[in-house]
Amino acid sequence: MKYIHLLCLQALPGEPVITVSEFDDDGFENRRVDISRSGQIGWAGDHGSSGNTESGTYQFFNMDQFDDEPFVAVEITREDFENHWALAMRAPK
Repeated sequence: MKYIHLLCLQALPGEPVITVSEFDDDGFENRRVDISRSGQIGWAGDHGSSGNTESGTYQFFNMDQFDDEPFVAVEITREDFENHWALAMRAPK
């Protein structure tokens, strides 16, 4: 598993500013947490989703794929991801 924290530098209104994702060993997204500018939190995973958040369909290979995008991408620990996931599960729907 890999865990990635993305900060979108050019997020449009209504788009997430922060996305935290869990990728399986084949590079596909299992779970995701989106956080908007207003602080609204959305999530997506095997058991459903909230708000407009959906799991991505793209395959993650390595951090270099974000070099030409308006993102700051950082690999995080599983513990960091689980903290974001727990926060999303407690957020109002």
